[in-house]
Amino acid sequence: MDWLREAPEPLSRAQLSLETVEGFTLVETFRWNEKVKKWTIRFQVSLPELDADNPLGTTDWYLTVDEAYPLGRIDIYPAKINGITDTYPHQSYNAEGDSDLPWRAGNICANTQAKVIGRHGYDVEPYTAEDRLLWHCQRSIEWIRCASKGELVLPGEPFELPHTPPSCESSEIFRISEGTIAASPWFNNTPVTSGRARVFNLKTNEKSWFAELLMGPKNEELVQIPWGQDITRHRGKSWDGAWVRLQAMPTVKPHRFPETWGELKQAISERGESLRGILSSVTKHLRDGEIHFVLIGFPIPEVVQGPPAITHWIALALPVLSSGNAYANGFRANEQGYFENDMRTRFQSDKKLVYMPTENWHPDQIQNRGRFQEGLRSTRVAMIGCGALGAPIAEMLIRGGVHQMTLFDGERLEIGNLTRHTLSMDDIGEGKAARLAQRLNSLNPHAEVVSVPLKVTFTNEETSQRLLGHDLIIDCTANDELLHVLAGIAFPHDVHFFSISIGFRAKRMFCFHAKDESFPVDEYMSEMSEWIEAEQDEFKGESFPREGIGCYHPVFPARCDDMWLWGSIAVKAIAKDVDSSPSDPVLHVYEQNEDEDGSVSIRRVIEVPAYE
Repeated sequence: MDWLREAPEPLSRAQLSLETVEGFTLVETFRWNEKVKKWTIRFQVSLPELDADNPLGTTDWYLTVDEAYPLGRIDIYPAKINGITDTYPHQSYNAEGDSDLPWRAGNICANTQAKVIGRHGYDVEPYTAEDRLLWHCQRSIEWIRCASKGELVLPGEPFELPHTPPSCESSEIFRISEGTIAASPWFNNTPVTSGRARVFNLKTNEKSWFAELLMGPKNEELVQIPWGQDITRHRGKSWDGAWVRLQAMPTVKPHRFPETWGELKQAISERGESLRGILSSVTKHLRDGEIHFVLIGFPIPEVVQGPPAITHWIALALPVLSSGNAYANGFRANEQGYFENDMRTRFQSDKKLVYMPTENWHPDQIQNRGRFQEGLRSTRVAMIGCGALGAPIAEMLIRGGVHQMTLFDGERLEIGNLTRHTLSMDDIGEGKAARLAQRLNSLNPHAEVVSVPLKVTFTNEETSQRLLGHDLIIDCTANDELLHVLAGIAFPHDVHFFSISIGFRAKRMFCFHAKDESFPVDEYMSEMSEWIEAEQDEFKGESFPREGIGCYHPVFPARCDDMWLWGSIAVKAIAKDVDSSPSDPVLHVYEQNEDEDGSVSIRRVIEVPAYE
């Protein structure tokens, strides 16, 4: 029988190390649980320094361990018998859990690498059989001790939102774009605290909803939430609901969101507000026999006890509201009668809330892993040339937070392009600019990338006019004629011009930058002429490879790793020069070197090499 399985030797040794832990009593030795396919022990923690009536004074717990110990997961849960029932910070929602298991669902977060618990500095989790189990048990005791003192989170530490009850969650999900409170004029300047809201879903995902409009009590528009082209292109149906702004986060102590309408009423009233008043103001326009929603917003800080930094939104499903003959006894068939019936039958205290998960897709929230400086992110970029160099540069800019971009390219994608291009076989035969724009829009929910399937020439007035509305123009065509075209356009303001090209066999990259009202072609030619001659001397006698048979059609030799490497270096040069705005034109020349041991390095070259 599985429960009679003998524990592996590493676990048996680890169990012996627990005998000396103060306050720790082993209640059940390691047993195999077939349902979760883990080894489990039950233990009790006693903290004699706590008062007798403190629920954390003596508590029972279960620890689960993967078979791969000392590798794998280790989790610690409250026991259903003599375990804690509340939910604390640094803990999953502590629901009853699976009826077939002897522990609850509230896994405590005792295994974070940064030793938050106890504030003893950085503490790396050990992975030896003797130490790892002991480490987790000691930290669980410290977690319990901190929980008993209300010290699991302290002032100045990162703020942690409570968990929502898993049993209350819906499969619908709401995406909102909410920046900082300081950057939300409508939030600070309007006394309105509730109104109607409108969201829309995607044709490709009917359960994914995007907030687009918040209105006031007279249906006046308060804020319209913009989304990028890829999201609006797949727009599906609209759904109307309500929104409410609270003064503080509604929570049930120690640290969870309400589970029922009664708990929500109590949490709101503790902060001096009335759930009845809120519902009365937002439900009157939603009596159409359909399910609706309410978005509830409240300010949260970045750190515990810090100033309000951002508005967080939770979404609740509203039940079908009373209408027609469904009005309360003693009332008429009017709004008052309908609302009173709602309070008695729809919003009863024991009725469970239905949470719909929310995500904040504002750039400040989704790009924290790494993005460009504000000066670059806010520029209107024109990319001329959507080939093997222009495509990865454009993609990196969009991923890094640039939202507005126009792509200029009159060519179609060919099969040979795929050795270095970011597009795929699905795009063969289609215009590079259009298909690249489609790809870039799909990478950023706020991207507004448009395409112009034309070559920029002296005779094409349309492209010249389209270029006038940009702040940053990047040339990746390696075409001198284009530079003369740019020199002939008088822009109404200073523009950052970048002309980026790759040397023979991708050994070097040339990145020319100037900030002016037109492209300084003479300065460019003066700077580049010596390098062009040097390249011709260095690679004299080498021929270009051909693509296909028949008429000789040479192609530029460079692998995709070379092109994407130079694209990355070019983006770094662009970011640096846009930020520093050098007063004079500058040519950056970078060179790739491979040593005999196989190591590769990139260096910036100052002097033009001489070749005989």
